[in-house]
Amino acid sequence: MKECFCYHGPYSPTVMPDKMGKGILLHSFWKNTLKNLLAVGIGFLVVLMMLAVGEGYLCWRSRERAVPAQAFSDHEKVTKNNQSDFTKLDDQMGHVLIPGFSGRHRLYGEGTEIFSAEYCFDGQGYRITPVDDAHGRDTAALFFGCSFAFGYGVHQHESLPAQFSKLCPAVFPYNFAVPGYGPQHLWLQLHELGVMKDISQSQGVVLYGFIDEHINRLVGEETLVKRWGWWLPRLKITEESIMPQGLMGNPDDLRPQWQNILSGFHVGRFILNRVSLLPSKQDDLKQNFRVLAMLLAHVKRLLMEEHPGFELIVFAYPGSKLAPHMAEDLKTIDIPFLDYSEIYNEKQDDLDLLFYRDMPGGVTGHPKAPAYADLAARLADDLAAWCNVGTLEKDKEDPEK
Repeated sequence: MKECFCYHGPYSPTVMPDKMGKGILLHSFWKNTLKNLLAVGIGFLVVLMMLAVGEGYLCWRSRERAVPAQAFSDHEKVTKNNQSDFTKLDDQMGHVLIPGFSGRHRLYGEGTEIFSAEYCFDGQGYRITPVDDAHGRDTAALFFGCSFAFGYGVHQHESLPAQFSKLCPAVFPYNFAVPGYGPQHLWLQLHELGVMKDISQSQGVVLYGFIDEHINRLVGEETLVKRWGWWLPRLKITEESIMPQGLMGNPDDLRPQWQNILSGFHVGRFILNRVSLLPSKQDDLKQNFRVLAMLLAHVKRLLMEEHPGFELIVFAYPGSKLAPHMAEDLKTIDIPFLDYSEIYNEKQDDLDLLFYRDMPGGVTGHPKAPAYADLAARLADDLAAWCNVGTLEKDKEDPEK
């Protein structure tokens, strides 16, 4: 009988680490590693191919949707706006009205005149508001804001400040509004320029008119800045202070370099646009309104400290969709808010009588004289205590009047 010898020690043939075993294990390791690298490489190539296809498709789509050069030049020929005749660039404010200008502002769209209005500016570069019986107007109403308060497309006597003064015999109106301005200009005009230093009245209201786009102008929304708002002033706003930081400039200079590189490709822009939709727009909007509320709180404090006889009052123009957000934030800082955003919701058939069609796409644009007259009447009712403060005091002095 053949003897069987079995060894079960630490160097059993099943685990003995000889050179051949090491070679087999090493071969297996590199074989698996190469397989994994090959799989990764193939996956990488597939992704590159998908990106290349996507880039080509998006490039084709952009060419399909692009406006032909001839069509664009034809559009330029029939759309005319001579606003550059009465505005000029400014290092601090972005742009300003030309002092002493007197002339017509003409706007044409698709070969048709949208409006032609006469403007006259004073020596400081603000629109003159004609006033009947200026004597005895001991209360001031200072209008700040953009083209809506300025009276874009209406004559001197048809602007909101002018029509408001007709209904308020105690009030002398001042129009400090400039087309294109945002909330930051209210602070700059009061704090940096000191526009109130020449106001002869010691009491009154500072009226700031809000439209939805003011939020984008204040925070420097990228599309707006690229389109036209590169000249808007940039402010660093905190609860403690406001610091001017020059003009908005090119938004590409403020973005990380990797975003600028990525935006050089159609696919990159597609990805960036989709990623920008991921954060909650509601949260972003709330934050932007908090910034606006902080700015207005600073304005309120400035008036209390330097012009204690004046009260800051904010109102929303018809058509604003963001007025409820404004009302909520202003309530927390005790600033009066007049909401006219929905006054024409039931008058859709009358919009062409109330507003110009001077916005892109033919949508409702700047108010016409009838809209300003209606808005002035509503303001006069809501601000009756200010409108008649001078006449009420005179009536008390002369009871027989």
